[in-house]
Amino acid sequence: MIYSAKNKVNYKSNEDEQKNENNMSEGMAIGMCLGTAVGIALGKENIATGMSIGMLLGMIIGMNSKK
Repeated sequence: MIYSAKNKVNYKSNEDEQKNENNMSEGMAIGMCLGTAVGIALGKENIATGMSIGMLLGMIIGMNSKK
């Protein structure tokens, strides 16, 4: 009886995780690449700033888009 109750709880948590899936990691990766490109275009000293801003913007966009 305890085993079946535990399985139901685990099943529900897995179901909730599947509902909340988003593209955060993909957005971060694409944003980091684009931010690096913009940082290089603006000057070699701006690479770190462009990368961090691009990663944050990509993460925000990825979190708001559903799979």
